[in-house]
Amino acid sequence: MSILSRFFPGSPARPDSGARRLAGALVIALLGLAAATPALADELAVRLDAFRVLVDKAGDERFVPAPEARPGDLLEYRVTAVNQGDRTLRGVRGVLPIPEAMRFVGGSALPAGPEASLDGEAWAAIPLRRPRVLGQPGDPDELVPLSEYRFLRWDFGDLAPGARAAASARITIPLRTAATGR
Repeated sequence: MSILSRFFPGSPARPDSGARRLAGALVIALLGLAAATPALADELAVRLDAFRVLVDKAGDERFVPAPEARPGDLLEYRVTAVNQGDRTLRGVRGVLPIPEAMRFVGGSALPAGPEASLDGEAWAAIPLRRPRVLGQPGDPDELVPLSEYRFLRWDFGDLAPGARAAASARITIPLRTAATGR
């Protein structure tokens, strides 16, 4: 199931070449945060900003709004949720989908400690692990490559009226190679 079809039933199973365009990814990510707590959608204002991370020769970072992205880009998503209601919202969670064409950058999630998922249903602490495919009984689990992570989720806890919660993570768009087509 594609991310689009998860949040937009009846949409095409595969997004078009706009998968590299952030407009669609941003809408999906915003819906991911709201969809995590559907009863709160009217009271929870969600904003997602995407920035291209530029690093100069001295190693200093600069952030430029990124309405579009290209292979090779390093992006930082910043999600902000604000309780605009008049009651405390309990158990608010933020979900950031990671489209197949993009890769999570390990160690970049803030606040630290989000959970990750390969399918949006089973969640676990990072780093994700799984049984070895060709392992022997008793072999330690193997680490799941970051390229397979499809969702990140933060537990924002309770948000009092007017309270704000924020999270961020970096994503790359890998360069395609002629040899692999990926």
